[in-house]
Amino acid sequence: MNCLNRVLFVGAVVLSVIWGAVWPAHADGDRRLTLLHICDVYQIEPSGWKEKMGGFARLKSLLDTVRREDPEALLFLPGDFLSPSLMSGVFKGRQMIELLNGVALDYASPGNHEFDFGMEVFEQRLAESRFPWLISNMSHQGEPVSGMPRYTLRKINGVMVGVFAVITPETGELAHATAHLTFTDPQVVAKEMVALLRGKGAELVVAMSHLDYADDLALAREVPGIDLILGGHDHIVRIERVGSTPVVESGSDLEVVGRVDVLMRPNGPEITVTHIPLDASIPDDPAVKRLVDGFGQRLESALGETIGRTEVTLDATSAANRSRETNVGALITDAMRQAVDADVAIHNGGGIRSDTMIAVGTLSLQNVHAMLPFGNLLMKLEISGSALKEMLEHGVSQMERGKGRFLQVSGVRFSVDPSRQVGRRVSHVRVGEEPLHAKRRYTLAVNDYLAKGGDGFSMLKGAKVLIPANHGALLTDVVSAWIRERGSISPVVTGRIQIRERE
Repeated sequence: MNCLNRVLFVGAVVLSVIWGAVWPAHADGDRRLTLLHICDVYQIEPSGWKEKMGGFARLKSLLDTVRREDPEALLFLPGDFLSPSLMSGVFKGRQMIELLNGVALDYASPGNHEFDFGMEVFEQRLAESRFPWLISNMSHQGEPVSGMPRYTLRKINGVMVGVFAVITPETGELAHATAHLTFTDPQVVAKEMVALLRGKGAELVVAMSHLDYADDLALAREVPGIDLILGGHDHIVRIERVGSTPVVESGSDLEVVGRVDVLMRPNGPEITVTHIPLDASIPDDPAVKRLVDGFGQRLESALGETIGRTEVTLDATSAANRSRETNVGALITDAMRQAVDADVAIHNGGGIRSDTMIAVGTLSLQNVHAMLPFGNLLMKLEISGSALKEMLEHGVSQMERGKGRFLQVSGVRFSVDPSRQVGRRVSHVRVGEEPLHAKRRYTLAVNDYLAKGGDGFSMLKGAKVLIPANHGALLTDVVSAWIRERGSISPVVTGRIQIRERE
C-alpha cells in the first residue's frame, strides 16, 4: 500500500538522496551512532499508485552504503511485518523473515499483526529469524516469552546502548492467538526498563514501540529517561520532539527509511533524525532482488491453489455489482460480517473486480484476488441508525449511472425506488429481523477505503472505531477463509436489496 499521499510530515527533514553520496565521516574522538528505522512492512517489492517506493532490494543497497560509513549501524523494526498481505496470506510471513535475514536486520519487536496466523506459526517465524526479537510488556504466565528477551544492552562505537520494546495492550483483545499471553501497561513497564537499563550502565536508551502515536507521545512525556522512541503501527512519516526525546515514525512498506544520528555529548546525546525516501534513485541489490523475484514466482504458482468449489455461477461482473444485489456481493459481505461479528456489513460494488462470471467448479486464490484486487483491510465501526440510513441512501444515489459507491450488503434489507429524489430513495430498512431505529447503535463491518470516507461516504469518517485498519485482516484472507471453511459454497440473491422497477 502506498502511504505517501496521506502521510504527515511534522518537523522532519526529508532527504533527497543522490545515490553515491557519502555522509560526513566521524571526527576523531567523537562517539557517534547511526540507527536506522523501518516499520509496518507488508510488501517486498516497490509499491504505490504513482511513484513506486520501497522494496527490499533497494533497502539492502541503502543499508550497504550506510554500513560502509558506519559498520556498526543498527537497523530496527518495531512490528507488523508478518501480515497482512497477499503474499503473507500464502507464505504465512516466511518471505519476510528470509528477506529480513538477507538485509541483516538487527532488532525486531512484535506488532499486533505478528499473531494473525496463530502462536504456532509465530513461533516458527521466531525460530527462523537470524536477528533477535525483544518485547518488554508481554509475558506468558508472568515470565518473559520464550525467544524474546525483555531488553538488550550492547556497546556500539564505544557507547552502551539499552533497548526495550512495547506493544499495544489491545493486541490481547484483537488477536485471538494471544489468549494465553498477558499485556502490561506500556508506561509502567517503560519506567521499569529505563531504571534497569540505566542501572546497568546504558548511556542511550531506545524504546521500540508498536503503540498508537498519541501513546508514543505520552510515553515520551510520562517516562523520563527515554532518549529515543522508534515507533510503528500508525503508517505515518513523522518526527516530533517531546522535551529532548524524538518520537519517530517511518511510514510503511519501506517508503522511507528513518536515519537517526547520535552524537554523545557530556550533557547527553545530541540526536538528529531524517527520513530517506526509498525511491528509484536507489538501485536494487542483485542478490536480494533474486530473493524477491523468487517469492513472486512462487506466489504466482500458489495462487492457482484450490481453496474450495462453487455450486453456482458467481456474478463478479462490474455492471451487476454496481447496480443490484449479487451472489458475489453476498459472499463477500457475509464473510466480512461473520469475521468481526457485526450487525451489518457493506462493500462498495466498485471494489469488486475481475468482471467475469465464475463458472461452477473449483475456486482458487486467484479467483478471490481477482475479485478483490485492492488490498483492503477489514474494519469494524459503530454507527447510529440514522447514519446507517444515510449510508444506504448515498450508496444508491447514482445507481442508474453505475457508480462504484453502490453497496453490496449483509445483515440489512431495504427497498430502493430509483425514480425518487436522491436522499429519499431508501425505505423499509430492517437490520436482522427488526426495523431500523434511527437512534440505535449498530456495528458495521466495512473495508478501510469506505471507513475513511472513500466514494463519498463521509458519514463514516467520524464513526466510533471498534477495530481499526491497523488491526484489521486482509479482506482477501477473510473471504478465502470463508470458502475454505465451507469447502463448497452456493451463495444466492435473497432480496436484501429490493429495487422497484420503473414503470
